[in-house]
Amino acid sequence: MRLSFFHLCLTILGVTLGSGKLMAQPQQPPRPWDFRYWSHLCQTLTQAKDYEAAARTCDQALWIRPRDRETLINKAQNQFALGKFAEALAAYDLALLGQRQNSLLLTGKCASLLELKQPQTALPWCSEAIQVNRRWGNISPAQAWFYRGRSWQALGELPNAVADLEQAVAIDPAYPVAWVALADVLTTLDRLEDALAASQRALSQVRPPDDRLRAKALTLQGVIYRRQGRDADALASLTQALALDQKDPRTWSEQAAVLITLSKWDAALVGADWALKLSPNYAAALGQKCQILNEKSQFQDALTTCEKALQQGDSRWDTTTPAVTWQQHGIALVGLKRYADALSSLKIALDLQPNNGDFLTNQAVILWYLERYQEALVSNQKALQINPRSPQIWFNQGRILVSLERNEEALNAYETGLKQVTGRTPHELVAILWLNQGVVQWRQKQLADALKSTSQALEIQPDLADAWYNQGLILNDLRKFPEALTANGRALKINPKNPDYWLSRAVILRALNQLEAALECLDEALKLDSENAKVLAYRATLRQLTEATPVTPAGNLITPVIRVPAPPPVRP
Repeated sequence: MRLSFFHLCLTILGVTLGSGKLMAQPQQPPRPWDFRYWSHLCQTLTQAKDYEAAARTCDQALWIRPRDRETLINKAQNQFALGKFAEALAAYDLALLGQRQNSLLLTGKCASLLELKQPQTALPWCSEAIQVNRRWGNISPAQAWFYRGRSWQALGELPNAVADLEQAVAIDPAYPVAWVALADVLTTLDRLEDALAASQRALSQVRPPDDRLRAKALTLQGVIYRRQGRDADALASLTQALALDQKDPRTWSEQAAVLITLSKWDAALVGADWALKLSPNYAAALGQKCQILNEKSQFQDALTTCEKALQQGDSRWDTTTPAVTWQQHGIALVGLKRYADALSSLKIALDLQPNNGDFLTNQAVILWYLERYQEALVSNQKALQINPRSPQIWFNQGRILVSLERNEEALNAYETGLKQVTGRTPHELVAILWLNQGVVQWRQKQLADALKSTSQALEIQPDLADAWYNQGLILNDLRKFPEALTANGRALKINPKNPDYWLSRAVILRALNQLEAALECLDEALKLDSENAKVLAYRATLRQLTEATPVTPAGNLITPVIRVPAPPPVRP
């Protein structure tokens, strides 16, 4: 049985559905031509919500009296509950012949047309039901306002939808499905406080067994919390929703969106995959999965997923947008070193959203990779005009300025970026802001400041191998050789496969007059990169020395690592 979400707690439309007791069924054997028997059984089974059986008995009654209005209404409601909206519509049409002044029938036809995805056609029938305002049977007029509101929503006329849904809950304040629909529209309009109040009103009214309706309200509450930046509350609401209903792909996608914000990539991937298992062409979930795969450096898989979202995805972009997915497409191409293609993807994203700061800074990143530094600077400056409080954009600005050898301006960019850091800024980004600031300070011969910056990076991210490597070089220049050797050892413990780390260790060991140990380090470096010109040149220099030759500290043979700009994570 396929039931539309909004059918799960609506009072079924129909004059025969009341709250009275079921009538006892006749005991005599049924006769095929006995209309009263079949009509009564149709009514009884409908009231008992045995819709399949009721549909058969209604058909038997209508075989005897094809135009009996009450039986047609019961048949329409059975078909509607079974998700057979075309059959429900046909029954309503028959019942309406000669009986247009019936608000129940007009509302039923409106509801059926809406479920058949004909909101423009549905709208006047609900309007007529409201205008006629008679013969509602035992349904509330609130239902006509509700369905008309949903029709406006489907047509994108959201202010009209809000007005009608507010009228529905004004007529019937204990109408949870209307509160949920109102919360949905208000969320789309970004009226988050009003939407939260509506969702909470719905949650206060929903009772078992309406678990799917409660799950829907919890999902909307989670969406609202996410948009308000209340990530923990959002995750709690969405987790509760999934405990009630694991078959709603949007709930999984919304949970993935929160987990992306929290940089919990593995858990986010589980959510996106569940959404896609339930709805394989769900565009938003495909876009999310592309982003997650980018973050996991699985760039080819990310590219394939982005292309599926853009080429085969449906129209549901609730947790992301086509423009963001084009950006992620470009990020995947950057990861594959296809920079010219990546630039084309970012241009499409910018055509869709010309004033998006993330897109502009990512375009700057790609131009940086293409060594078009001046163009990169122009694009990144536009991004800063739009979003001057983004630490990521200031980071990219600093790196571009370093490439243009404008070190003082680069230092200012990194310092400004650090001032914009908030509790929601990814820790890795904060660490590399400090890391790069330290490198520029090192270049400016501000060694004490450089050491402080590098120490700050390590305080935030103790496993950042490049920061330990840089600290070793700075300490070497400060002639603190034992401390430099210790820092270098920490870098090698984290990443022993970087030949530059081994070269740096050799430089420090030479300063400590440990020539043989330095040569061993160079051998390790050559195992990793046998054609490394810097290592080969330095080994040749050391081999010319004898133990009797005074050894002096090496000059600036190598330089600290400075991180390159990277596309920022996109927050849905």
